[in-house]
Amino acid sequence: MGRHANHIGQPHVSAGPRERARVVARLIAAEQALSADPNAAALLLDGALSQMLALWAQQARVALPDVRQALAALDACAPAIAGRVRLALQAAAPEARLAHCWALLDLLTAWPTATHPSTAPITPNV
Repeated sequence: MGRHANHIGQPHVSAGPRERARVVARLIAAEQALSADPNAAALLLDGALSQMLALWAQQARVALPDVRQALAALDACAPAIAGRVRLALQAAAPEARLAHCWALLDLLTAWPTATHPSTAPITPNV
């Protein structure tokens, strides 16, 4: 189900607790900055998205492709994650981006079992 040939037959490697803790800390900081400085929150969320892409690459045991190719690689290996990344990137409001980032972290925590789009309902940005 959406598994990349580079890691077929290899055991699933979950993200290390330190890496996940760094993402959580960044998401919490963004949440705290939302009301005082939405622009700072948006920058923190952009960094969190980059961290989560690196976590996915670590879990998938693939080299993180060039940013221009990252979504194509995700589409091939983890379409639900790719969809959530797109929603986070396209969110107009930092609050919506934050919600998508938390949902993305949940998907990454469960990946590869959550690679089917029906496992994580994706809602459009408001």
